[in-house]
Amino acid sequence: MVSSEKIAMMLRHILGISFLALLPSQLSAEDVAEMSTSDLIQTYVEVQNELKIRDIAPSGNSLTGQLGEFLFINAFGWTPASANQEGFDALDGRLRVQIKARRVSGNEGNEQLGAIRDLEGFDILAAVIFSHEYEVVAAALIPAEVVRNNASYVRHTNSWRLLFADAIRQDQNVQDVSQILRSFDY
Repeated sequence: MVSSEKIAMMLRHILGISFLALLPSQLSAEDVAEMSTSDLIQTYVEVQNELKIRDIAPSGNSLTGQLGEFLFINAFGWTPASANQEGFDALDGRLRVQIKARRVSGNEGNEQLGAIRDLEGFDILAAVIFSHEYEVVAAALIPAEVVRNNASYVRHTNSWRLLFADAIRQDQNVQDVSQILRSFDY
């Protein structure tokens, strides 16, 4: 069970919302620095759960994309793209890699990845599905051609939608990297 002090600290440090500075602060920055990454993530999950219950952050997905990028970039030694780069998130040599992550909340089985704005802006799509507890459920490297052949256009968001479902995962051109991400020690 995570203490209310830890939850308050995580809200202050992770969310950076000024009104949260009024919450109790028995936990110092040094205490936070000594926590393992796993403990920090689990504390953050507790915070997200509470924010979801309070309808403040109903999707609970704010950490998801950043964690997906961190895992792929570090596990594969890719070079991160600049923050304002459109179309891809990392480089693997000359290959442009777009990274998409999804956290399955509760019992939902939705494997729809985030919006893809430009089907021509990347060479590989790195996709990961996290469990509710941010454990890697499935991860793969998907060639852009497979994405283009399977994505569907969504007019109201002017983007493309891809379901990271079994049909994609079992495609002979898709490389399953689930175990690589699961075994990455962060």
